[in-house]
Amino acid sequence: MSVTESALLKLEEMRVFLDVPMRINSASRCPRHNSRVGGAPLSQHRATLERGSTAFDVALTGRAPKEAVIAAAEAAGFGGIGINYRTFVHVDDRGRVARW
Repeated sequence: MSVTESALLKLEEMRVFLDVPMRINSASRCPRHNSRVGGAPLSQHRATLERGSTAFDVALTGRAPKEAVIAAAEAAGFGGIGINYRTFVHVDDRGRVARW
């Protein structure tokens, strides 16, 4: 399983923007693990043979507030940003804007 280079570069842009280390809870998932954690069947966390995964769940560790993590994700160009989670912010490089 792999993550796309584009998504990794955007993740690094987030880290530079925040100027703090980030903890990643989840990135590329195999189908079995994705199912176990309740991920959508076509989740951006899922990698295929043709394409790597594009998603990360960035833990909210107290070093940067949720609003700062969201701003960093937007500044880095992540299209998918999931904010309705208590302990993390989901970011993905899906190629279009999606918020939930």
